[in-house]
Amino acid sequence: MRLFITALACLISVTMVGQTNTSHVEHGIKENHMFLDKINPNNRYKNRRQIQTTCAKEDFMILLKQYDLTCIQILVDHFYCDICFHANENSITSYDGRKFLIEHQLPIEITNECLSLISNMRMGLNEHSKFINSLKTNE
Repeated sequence: MRLFITALACLISVTMVGQTNTSHVEHGIKENHMFLDKINPNNRYKNRRQIQTTCAKEDFMILLKQYDLTCIQILVDHFYCDICFHANENSITSYDGRKFLIEHQLPIEITNECLSLISNMRMGLNEHSKFINSLKTNE
């Protein structure tokens, strides 16, 4: 009976340790990602673009003066991008899964390069036009 109780106690403690570690990992993932559930209604893949960046979330809170919006607002809200911060590279993955490495290192430059890449994509061209027109409407 003692052996059974000892084995049960070990099993419970191991299970609790595993649960604690998992919750920390999930919490860390949420802190390093910026995403929304909204997708482009014309996107047949029903996903969002994925941006990986070596920068921190706070770095992308910088305002792009020509748009009067932050980098995050532009990429996440207007161009259907999820952003993973503190990654090993700077890249963007399109709706169809094609991955493009981003040459720049600074958030404003990364955002501008992403906008350039997106505006040259089939659906991205329409999104970019819609974005520019919405800015003109708000003026």
